[in-house]
Amino acid sequence: MVTVVSCITQPSVTAPAVNSSTMSGNCQSITIPMCQQMPYNATRMPNLLGMTHQDDALIALEQFRYLPDTNCSPYLVFFLCVIYTPICTAELPSFLATIPPCRQVCEQVKSHCEPLIKKMGFIWPPALECFSFPDVTKAESVCLTPEAILKQNTTIKNPENCPCFRHPKLKQRLYLKRRFDFAVRGRVEWSETFGSLTLTNIEVIEVFKHGKVRIDSVSREIFWTNTSCGTCPRLDPGREYFLLGHEDVTRQRLLYTHLSVGLEWRKKYAMLIGVND
Repeated sequence: MVTVVSCITQPSVTAPAVNSSTMSGNCQSITIPMCQQMPYNATRMPNLLGMTHQDDALIALEQFRYLPDTNCSPYLVFFLCVIYTPICTAELPSFLATIPPCRQVCEQVKSHCEPLIKKMGFIWPPALECFSFPDVTKAESVCLTPEAILKQNTTIKNPENCPCFRHPKLKQRLYLKRRFDFAVRGRVEWSETFGSLTLTNIEVIEVFKHGKVRIDSVSREIFWTNTSCGTCPRLDPGREYFLLGHEDVTRQRLLYTHLSVGLEWRKKYAMLIGVND
């Protein structure tokens, strides 16, 4: 009896690549970008949640689209893709039509990523509650798990040395030199670090400038900082700032980097860069 099928490390059932010319009639190429990095390239529908088209799965995965970049769990993509794009290969016996992830995988992912999901304004989907997945410790269980999940978990520690130097005073020359894509007045709601990524939620009060990534007044925006050291210049929750930064047009993100400016709000800053309050 198959108890655990591992397709990440030392697989007991090999999942070879399947090209379109030899693909089984029940298999289809994976089209969802997040899941194209899995060690198999074919899936079958309906998936574990009953979705009959990958387009439906892609829409359902929208609530998770930021999470892979946060490194909240090393097993996040594995967990989601096994559910939304289950493995399909002729090497698997027919009675294993769609194999779910193991409960222990779900528990690891949920415990590490659910706090961030809540920060994003979502809830952990009821369909993904961990009790609904097989327990790998039970002899009758048939499920998928990266074998590393069974080992003792290790946490990622933030580096102890994270210097944040005082940035230059805001002058029109600095503003022109750095070619900022956006200028807003906003209040920091929260700022948290997840692995090597820091996310800061800003309640936008006024928009003085934006680029191709649209920013609306009286909206909430996420600032992305690719470091485990937090924001620099520092942004404290509950305080109001004049914020200047750049954008990632491809990913439609607002970036807050060491080249950004974050100063406690003063009307003079907006006037200094040539915009009205």
